[in-house]
Amino acid sequence: MSADAPEVTEQGPAYGGVEAWVRDWLLVNVSRPWGEVGTVRWYWCPRWWEHNEAAVRLTALWYAWESARLQQTGMLGWLQQLDHHLPMLCGPDGPFRDCTPPTPDRQGRHVADTFAPVDPAPEGWFDWWDEAE
Repeated sequence: MSADAPEVTEQGPAYGGVEAWVRDWLLVNVSRPWGEVGTVRWYWCPRWWEHNEAAVRLTALWYAWESARLQQTGMLGWLQQLDHHLPMLCGPDGPFRDCTPPTPDRQGRHVADTFAPVDPAPEGWFDWWDEAE
């Protein structure tokens, strides 16, 4: 390596985990009227980590954010990802739809995830897949 070449160093994550990133970066920098009276567009749950979909999506957004912050124009693409995922998480059909954060005059509400029922496939149902190879 020449003396004029910049030293390449490995830069670690800015946040130690998704929980710190959600608390200290996302909710500080992304402001929405979370659960305000007359607003049915943006839902949030203070116990977001108990919603499987939210934990998966927010973790993916955190990893992508950590990568994007190191690129000169990386945030532009990351913001497009946020614009896609935020309405899916916090919209009327998202995992927080039945939750409400507490306010000074009302207690918050947390409603756990519900899952679609699944029946097992009959034995041999997917054998066609193996035969197609």
